[in-house]
Amino acid sequence: MAIQPTELSQTKMLVKTTLVALFAAFIAGGTFIAVPLPFSPIPVVLQNFFALLSGIVLGPAMGTLAVGLYLGVGALGFPVFAGAKGGIVHFFGPTGGYLVGY
Repeated sequence: MAIQPTELSQTKMLVKTTLVALFAAFIAGGTFIAVPLPFSPIPVVLQNFFALLSGIVLGPAMGTLAVGLYLGVGALGFPVFAGAKGGIVHFFGPTGGYLVGY
């Protein structure tokens, strides 16, 4: 039995959706590995690495979706931002420019 074009398209869409969610989870997981800097209130975290890696591996469109998903989940209040914090208020604090920069 041959795979129909619709089934192939649905399979590709499922794989892409899974990859976007996986990279959003990687970006969120990067928050728990932070290096505090004595001269700045902004810690260095692996979120930056995973955000860049998502764009490299997934391409610009899907990488943007992964970062957008990460930011959306954080804005909803899940503790995915640096210091295991969440909420829309972090877009207006010292790290807000960095979050928007993603």
